[in-house]
Amino acid sequence: MLQKYFLIKNGIKYGPYSIEQLKSFKLSEHDLIWREGLPDWVKVSQLEEVAGYLSPKPPKSPFEKEFINI
Repeated sequence: MLQKYFLIKNGIKYGPYSIEQLKSFKLSEHDLIWREGLPDWVKVSQLEEVAGYLSPKPPKSPFEKEFINI
């Protein structure tokens, strides 16, 4: 049986989805995910089978770098 995943993105719950369907989402480190067998919602980055689907973070802008160094 295929595992079904539920996603909370920007405060809205979506799902169920297959792991293949999750690839089409732009998942962020702030998104939460749940599947049968998990006691509670976890961050996408904490669930090994989907952590690789996280959208890459862009580097900090020159403004952010300058602001942090003040």
